[in-house]
Amino acid sequence: MGDKPIVTYAGDEKLFKSLEPFLLEGLPLEPVEWKRSYGRGPKAVSVEARFEAFDPGRLPREGDEARLLGQPFLHVYWTDCTDLEVYRSRVREDIIAWLAKLKDASVYDWMLVSVECPEPRRANKAKLLPRATVFDRMRADFPSKTSDRCCQLVDPQRSDWHSTDSWQGLLGRMRQLLLHACGRHLGRYEDLVRQQREQRTLLQWSFLRFFFLQEEFAFVLEMLGLHEEALVQYDELDALFTQFVINSASGDSPEWLTQLAAIGCEAWAGLRLGGRSRDRPLLLTGRGSLLQLRTYLFSRQCTLLLRLGQPWEMAARCLPFLQHTVHELGSLEVSVCPGAVPCWVLLSCLEVLGVCQRLSDPSHAEESSLHTVGLWAYARLKLKELGELCGLMPPQSPGSEQLLMVVSLLSGMGEEEEEERGAEPEVQSPHSQVREALSSRESFLKHYLNLSERTMITFKHLGRIRSARLVGKDMAELYIRLGQPERAVPFLTDLLRTQSDEGWTRLALETQQELCRCYLELTQWGKFLRTSAQLACHPGLGREQRLAHLADVCQHMGALRDSGDGPLTLESEGIVRLDRVSVPGGGSWTAGSEVTLGLHLTSELPAPVRCRKITLLLAREDASQTAPGSGRGYSARGRRDWVPLAHMALAQGLAKKEGGTAVGLVCTNLLELLPGPRHTPTSRFSHSPLEGGTVDLVLLGAELVPGHNELVITHKVDIPGRYRPRQLFVDWEQLSLVQLELGPQPYLHVTKESPRLALHFPQGELLAGVAQRVQLVVTSGSHPVAPEDRVSLKASRGLQLKVTGGEFTAEASVPVGPLEPSQSASVELQLLAQVSRDTLSHQVSLSLLEANAQVQLHFLPPFECSHRLHTCHQRKYVQVSLQGLTTQCFTVGNASLVATDNQQVFLKPLHSSSQLLRVSPEQTAQFLWEMMNGDGKPMRFSFSLLYSLAGQGGQRIESTFTHDFRMDSYQTLYAVKVRVDPHSGSEFCRAECPCSLEVRISQLGPVAHTSALMYELLPDPNVWAVCGRTAGVVHMNETEEHTVTLEVKPLVRGFLPLPTVRLSKYIPSGTPRNAAESGAQSTAKLEPFLPGQIYNWSRAMQVHVLAPSTLSSEAA
Repeated sequence: MGDKPIVTYAGDEKLFKSLEPFLLEGLPLEPVEWKRSYGRGPKAVSVEARFEAFDPGRLPREGDEARLLGQPFLHVYWTDCTDLEVYRSRVREDIIAWLAKLKDASVYDWMLVSVECPEPRRANKAKLLPRATVFDRMRADFPSKTSDRCCQLVDPQRSDWHSTDSWQGLLGRMRQLLLHACGRHLGRYEDLVRQQREQRTLLQWSFLRFFFLQEEFAFVLEMLGLHEEALVQYDELDALFTQFVINSASGDSPEWLTQLAAIGCEAWAGLRLGGRSRDRPLLLTGRGSLLQLRTYLFSRQCTLLLRLGQPWEMAARCLPFLQHTVHELGSLEVSVCPGAVPCWVLLSCLEVLGVCQRLSDPSHAEESSLHTVGLWAYARLKLKELGELCGLMPPQSPGSEQLLMVVSLLSGMGEEEEEERGAEPEVQSPHSQVREALSSRESFLKHYLNLSERTMITFKHLGRIRSARLVGKDMAELYIRLGQPERAVPFLTDLLRTQSDEGWTRLALETQQELCRCYLELTQWGKFLRTSAQLACHPGLGREQRLAHLADVCQHMGALRDSGDGPLTLESEGIVRLDRVSVPGGGSWTAGSEVTLGLHLTSELPAPVRCRKITLLLAREDASQTAPGSGRGYSARGRRDWVPLAHMALAQGLAKKEGGTAVGLVCTNLLELLPGPRHTPTSRFSHSPLEGGTVDLVLLGAELVPGHNELVITHKVDIPGRYRPRQLFVDWEQLSLVQLELGPQPYLHVTKESPRLALHFPQGELLAGVAQRVQLVVTSGSHPVAPEDRVSLKASRGLQLKVTGGEFTAEASVPVGPLEPSQSASVELQLLAQVSRDTLSHQVSLSLLEANAQVQLHFLPPFECSHRLHTCHQRKYVQVSLQGLTTQCFTVGNASLVATDNQQVFLKPLHSSSQLLRVSPEQTAQFLWEMMNGDGKPMRFSFSLLYSLAGQGGQRIESTFTHDFRMDSYQTLYAVKVRVDPHSGSEFCRAECPCSLEVRISQLGPVAHTSALMYELLPDPNVWAVCGRTAGVVHMNETEEHTVTLEVKPLVRGFLPLPTVRLSKYIPSGTPRNAAESGAQSTAKLEPFLPGQIYNWSRAMQVHVLAPSTLSSEAA
């Protein structure tokens, strides 16, 4: 709409014409807040106006309420009168007459403008008293109740602040009054529209009359720049008309709708968003059809959306509009010639798509594609429908009837607009595109393929792969009709992949059959055989069909061989499958032996087939290899099959660093699960050698029956290692079926056994100091041992070995050959280990060929030797004990004890020197000597005896056992005697009666210095009770005897052991113990005496205690 609100001018026309350009320019510069009725929110409106001279004949009359356009909204009177007399005599009367005409027409939207132009000569006149001006008189004569309708413009030709301020006041007042007038007119008109809508159930009501009534309201809103409000009006009209059509389906069809549906569609020009519509005049005169009404209504909505800058909203609304309109034409049974509706839809789609492309914003490409892709797809379908109707789709050829239909369709499209022809010469308009597409088959195919390609690209851009594949399916069908199957194959291949990935089994089967026919026509025998073999195994086909496909495979094997492309390698997926490999015997073999495996195969073929050979590829893996690659056969590059989660080898990892925690999953067989990008099924498999090598297990002439098959395959493996089944090859005539990934399969361990060397002990334990018999056991392993091969033995220090017929040495060499693989032999040896306190563990190093062994030997000592010092006053005795440590019994004798560093000391044996004793864990040998002439100084002793194993008879070998020990400070220094006597007056010691305990300490030997002794009484608390102190310190002088008397009380009767008295060295505080402590203060300390320095005469002595007497009990 190019209309603007009309404002009339009256009064001084010459004055207004001089100001009109400034008014037209200044009014829309600033928006004005428009407060609306019915509680609606305010709107900011930029006001424009069109000025016309005041004409009383154009004032509204009674009955003009249904018209908004063409009516003036505001009336303005202009005057530049500055003389009061002239104002009273002429201007005032003119204004009164002007207002009277407005009042007669019930118009109350007026405005008075007084323009003041100061006279230059007034500046020279003397200053007079101020008086009222013409503007003041005007405001007093024509007051307004609601707002000030009088405005003054001061010296408009000048640019000073006073003039500028008056201009802004005039423009602001005019904007306010103009909006107020528009609001009042729109309010009345809106009430009228609402009233008419409420009468829609009346018989004489017509939607077309109501449509143009409300559309005029939308025109005014659009004229004010309120495009959103105007769009709402058209949306309401669209919803109202749609509701009428829906109601008509249930039989409630109004008369006006029946008449509108009875008007046949003679024009289907489609949407035209660039120029003036041709449909509105026809609709105004009642000659427009329902299709034209819908087209015009949506074109108005599109125009407003474009002015709002929302072209993608227009595209989003277009597809539902087209689909609903087509449905309405069918439900109302509107008479339309064949092909008119597809032609109209195609034109409309191309028009909207062309507008969207011209207004496209690269930053909103995603949103643009999202809304336009449906239009591209709908336009393609309608063009295809037109091609089938007009005989342009292969293999049809247009006849006379189709040519007449094309002429009819082109005539119904109408002529192309002039602005459409000259707008962009390089871009074809929708009409020219459709005309060109219907002109010939070649042009039709060109436009149809272009539309299909554009639709497919847009679908892919949005990620709607399934929709893109369906478009490709139509293109493949077209190419097949054209006799170009090579161009159809890529589309069918992509479609098959998508259907297989998404699980559309039945659809994928149909596509696969179509592909098979294309391969047969193209004589691509490899792909044909692959597809036919897969179809022969497909469970969705009947048995007869599967057998027919299998027959095709067998029939064309020769053609593949003759073409020179055979044998052909294919993936065995869906044809033959290795379910599992059974490994007998725990899966462990030695190198050079026959490996036997069980193959469990499943054949999906409908009939038995004989294979030339079946090969199982075993890949040898190193222990350090984490994710082995593909084998010597065919790599898995290009496959991406989903592997069940249970078959995935996962390793959990957890790492902590600087207070954080990271948890992850590591897939150790990543290369098997995610091999890489997908490739075409007929591509050659690449050969890549495995690290560590491979082994092929071959089975010749095997027959595979439908279903489960169990086969046994054997092979000799010479290289040791850990093997795993990696790939399966089934050679069937000219086809080689390969199963690249076998899933989790058991490992095969082929080991190389080196000769094993071991020492066996018949006795079960080894004894030091005695020759021990052992067995050297040699096992040849996986290789034979020659007669010249010898076992080298080397003993550690302190250990000697002896071969039969030889002497005890530290090293020896023993012949053990010849031996066959896995054969054993034994050789008898003797070992002799020295008895030593340092070590009883020895090592023997064995070596044969490349085999080396270290044998740890632990020898047990034959017995344990201990010594003890005994004292009888000042006489000393040395006792040596022998305790057996092993289960074997020893005979000992000829024991001797010598003081090695003091020849004056004589040791007198108190045992029989010629007696032989037996020593075992249950029997101990004791030897006792009395020490004569001992001076108390530290001495070293050496004990020795002869021993031999008991029960050896004449072969008994005697050995010498020695034991060295030392004694320090063994001289008796003090003697202690303890005596318990009853108190005076008592003859016997009685229980519960106090007794006196006398401790007598005698010094027997010289001491280094005068010593202080601490005595401590240690009685049994269950037997004795001490009355008083239990310890004390005594100072002993040389040859002095000291006596201490204590009071004790026996608690029980009987022969009671005397209380024990313990003596200790007492070191007073402040006395340095040695030179290192001479400068430091020390506390009092106790030091115990060494064994043998204190002799207790009373040890093991007892005192007879009687029961307490009656008198004593009563006294107590």
